[in-house]
Amino acid sequence: MPGAFYREEWQRVIQPQSIETLEQYKRASRIGRGTRLSRADRVLVWPVFEEYRNLLALHRKKEVDDAYRDAAALLANESRQLPYLAVIVDEAQDMSTQAFRLIRQLVARGTNDLFIKGLVPLDQAIHDKADEVAFRQAELEERALLYVAMTRAKRGCLICSYGEQSPFLE
Repeated sequence: MPGAFYREEWQRVIQPQSIETLEQYKRASRIGRGTRLSRADRVLVWPVFEEYRNLLALHRKKEVDDAYRDAAALLANESRQLPYLAVIVDEAQDMSTQAFRLIRQLVARGTNDLFIKGLVPLDQAIHDKADEVAFRQAELEERALLYVAMTRAKRGCLICSYGEQSPFLE
């Protein structure tokens, strides 16, 4: 298999599904990958992922998603609750499954506990900035969304941003 296969398999199958063993990998969903792998094929490619994890451990390093997963597990096992009533996530479109799992652990489940914003950054939402009316409309929608999120959080809120933060959060 080419190196690109392993990189994509890691990013699109192994990490999002928190796969750490061959048995988990043999049962993992690979929908949308395009390259079919039988269980026997998975047994053949697994040693590459296992060796990569071993090298990371040897050098005391972690992939970002592994760090997110470890932090989420620590929070899940904590008996005390964090002081946040809500979490606002800005620029969420590039966040991974593990990042969202961590965010879920930051606040107790409840009404209006998570506000996730960001399919397209505001400056990219309007392709023709010469269209001042469309730009102002997008800006107003972003401001309104963040206002509603902040007012519903009431007593405590944590704001996370991946990439450039909304100017309305400064």
